[in-house]
Formats: sequence, structure tokens, C-alpha cells
Amino acid sequence: MDGGQITMINTALLHNQIIGPGYGAGVFAFSHNLNGLHLTVAKNKGGDGSGLNIRLGAVILTNTILAEHSIGISTVTSNTFVTINSILWFANNSNGAGTGDVVLNNEYTGNPAFHADGYHLGIGSAAINRGVNAGIATDIDGESRDLAQPDLGADEAKSLVLYLPVIFRTP
Repeated sequence: MDGGQITMINTALLHNQIIGPGYGAGVFAFSHNLNGLHLTVAKNKGGDGSGLNIRLGAVILTNTILAEHSIGISTVTSNTFVTINSILWFANNSNGAGTGDVVLNNEYTGNPAFHADGYHLGIGSAAINRGVNAGIATDIDGESRDLAQPDLGADEAKSLVLYLPVIFRTP
């Protein structure tokens, strides 16, 4: 991404790979403003090893999962401003690096317990009910979010509902 205003909502950036030199296998942002709402950035490889590489500009991330990178977020210059509200870090060698200004609120560490597809949340996920109301009513699949306590990342986990038969017995 280079220049302009970009908004990403319910986005999963997974399994990208840079062969050779490069930056930000998930997102490389140069001189722009990025607003990310309910992002899942996971298992991107290569280049400088970062999931998000921010060169210049302002980035706002709300309800984000950053998992399995060498560096979660790299803020390369002092002219980079990142504000994060509700983030789950998992299995990054380092969650952040660089000289930019980063403000963190509601920071969590734990296993997102992804399903095999790499972004749907499984039972026991540390991302469940950890978000803040960002005004996003549906998830990546178009299914309803709990606005009072949304899940982090692109997916809102399914509630497990068990219906049992009712048997009436008369004497």
C-alpha cells in the first residue's frame, strides 16, 4: 500500500510469502493511513519477517490478531504512528520493533485456536470476547457479532448450542 486512506474490515491476511528481500509479508504500508477493524494477520513469512511493516503514516488497529511472525509489527521510522485497541499476540518471536510511536490498549497474549483454515476461531480461543465495540455488526462470513463483547480478528466464534430431546413420562 502506498499513499491514501485505506480501511480494512473483517480481513484475513494469511500464509503470504516473500521470496528474497522485502518487508511486511502480511501488509507493507508506505506513506498512508490505514484503519484496520477486525483483522487476522497470521503465518506470513519471508522478507524482514514482519506481519505488518509500517514505513510512514498513521495506523489504527482495532480488534486484531497478529500470530506466528518473526516480528508482529515493524514501525520503521519515527514518523510512524500506530494506535492499537484490543490485540491478541501469539507465537511471534517479537511482537514489535522499530522507532515509531505505538500506543497499546487491551493487549492480550494467547492461542487463537484457529481451525484448519487459519482464521476461524475454535473452542478455547484466547480471542473470544476480548474485543471492543468497533461498530462492526457482522464478521467475515456475514454472521452476527456480539457488539458488547466482540471477538478479536475477522471471525466471530460460533456459540455452541446443544439441544436435547425432552421426554415426558406419565405415571
